[in-house]
Amino acid sequence: MFIKLAIFGLGYLLGTRAGRKRYEEIVAGARDLITGEEVATAVGFVRGSWWILSQRARAAGQADQGRS
Repeated sequence: MFIKLAIFGLGYLLGTRAGRKRYEEIVAGARDLITGEEVATAVGFVRGSWWILSQRARAAGQADQGRS
């Protein structure tokens, strides 16, 4: 929630200082960045890495339980 509020505040500040047209350009650039292929690739990489690590941790936990 705090992050959303901070982003809103930053957007408001930039919008009031740079004018509406510049604000729209900044917002459009941010949207392009967020929806871009590079970000999607990075998110996919992080999700895949997280899944692999969780599977390894689960397997290690099951192996430890089997030894007890």
